Amino acid sequence: MGFAGALVSIIVVYTLSMRRSFNPNSMILFGIVASLVFSSMVFFIFSLLDPDKMQMTLMWLMGDLASLDISLIPFYVPLLLAPAVILFFFGKELDILSLGVEKAHYLGVHPPRAYKILFVLTSVLTGLCVSASGIIGFVGLIVPHVLRNIIGATHTRLLFSSYLGGAFFLIISDVFSRYLLYPVELPVGVITGIFGGLILLFLLTRKR
Repeated sequence: MGFAGALVSIIVVYTLSMRRSFNPNSMILFGIVASLVFSSMVFFIFSLLDPDKMQMTLMWLMGDLASLDISLIPFYVPLLLAPAVILFFFGKELDILSLGVEKAHYLGVHPPRAYKILFVLTSVLTGLCVSASGIIGFVGLIVPHVLRNIIGATHTRLLFSSYLGGAFFLIISDVFSRYLLYPVELPVGVITGIFGGLILLFLLTRKR
């Protein structure tokens, strides 16, 4: 059901973005609006929820690896690997798109088509991750920004490094969440949100 909700949100943002020729700024704004609407629907469901289930649901929404059913891992792995591997074939297009839409046209890339494909792939990948472990924020924002400063902006190499770096950052955050206030175990999304927000703020203030 979590993945089904992700697909619905993808369709909504995709349909709205078509009206603006898949302009990246418009897609971000439509995504924010969709996020606010769906968040309100989640809170509406909360108001109808059995109080005994409220704690478990709230932990999942904050990002909790402990809530993942281990028996579902063989189901998730191939589904996650498929879009993750396909993204590698768009490394060159991502490099060209980073130069701007106009230059991408001259260099033989069709930006609207590329944005559509990349939008669907990354949205499916994100939806699968969230359906497995809840909302664990900032990993996808922090890790690529840090690695870009270390290994450069070549996207094929950056994608592979981000997969490994994101997993490493999540494991370290999970260790902190389990032992920071032991025996109380915090949702890992709380730790990634705090550390990730501080790191991103530092990067933004340092960036020229």
